[in-house]
Amino acid sequence: MIIEPSKSIRFQKNAFGYEPITTLEPGHWIAKNVPAIHEEPYLTSIENYITKFEFDIQDFYYNGSYIKIAATWNDVSKYLFESDYFGKVLQQSNYLNDEIKIIEEMKLLPQEKLKAAFELAKTIQWDQKESVFTTTLSLESIFKKKIGNSTEINLILLQILRKLDFEADPVVLSTRQNGILSITYPSLAKLNHTIVRVKLNDEFILIDATEKYLPYHLLPKKCLNYHGRAIYPFINSHFVDLIPTGNYLKKTNYNLNLENNLFSGKIINEYSDYAGQEFRNNYFHSIAKRNIVKILRIKKVALK
Repeated sequence: MIIEPSKSIRFQKNAFGYEPITTLEPGHWIAKNVPAIHEEPYLTSIENYITKFEFDIQDFYYNGSYIKIAATWNDVSKYLFESDYFGKVLQQSNYLNDEIKIIEEMKLLPQEKLKAAFELAKTIQWDQKESVFTTTLSLESIFKKKIGNSTEINLILLQILRKLDFEADPVVLSTRQNGILSITYPSLAKLNHTIVRVKLNDEFILIDATEKYLPYHLLPKKCLNYHGRAIYPFINSHFVDLIPTGNYLKKTNYNLNLENNLFSGKIINEYSDYAGQEFRNNYFHSIAKRNIVKILRIKKVALK
């Protein structure tokens, strides 16, 4: 790989993998005899193990102006909040007034109010596109069309929470398939998703409204990627841990009678947390309702 030197733009690189990369001259690197790599069970992402450099624009000069993008993580935060497709879209939230009024009139406790905000954001369908930027200058159009990318949905959730007087801020991250976010090397290009950090009863929790069948207290598996960056408009950003707050739980209850050397009775499976989400996804997305009962009966799972 060769990157030609430039007086107007500076790059920074982040190294991945375990094979040596040799510098032949400034801006020219080579790796030799690199063995093939194959995906294995329990890897977060194969992208974390492939020997490579990832490059980010650190800063550049344009029309006499010096613009910092990713020299530090606070530069990344500042760039996002000044972007028309991130921070500035948060400034217009009056389109939510009618929905907010309905929630406020319910006189809900904080946890129930948060759930109502979460369910309102989930009325927007995720278009399966991951990006740290919005595709529009106004989130109102996304709310009306009821479809948007991952950041659009969660920035709307952020607006709803703030209008309901929650302390809430965005957390930007790289999803599992996209690879780990480096603590040492700031990167704007690596970011491809946004979630929300909200204070509930003196405790901060992380929420994501893109997964239709996941409760508010669980982050989608795609987000469980070590750490993300909580960002703020006027103070320093910081890393937050992206760890599971639930388990994959499946309980089986057998109620059987033995008669004439034959068992008869009921077998009931109970799915919780991520197992519950997996079951709901399979039920609603993969198998027609009339077929799932038949399939589960074959597996000796009791369903009514």
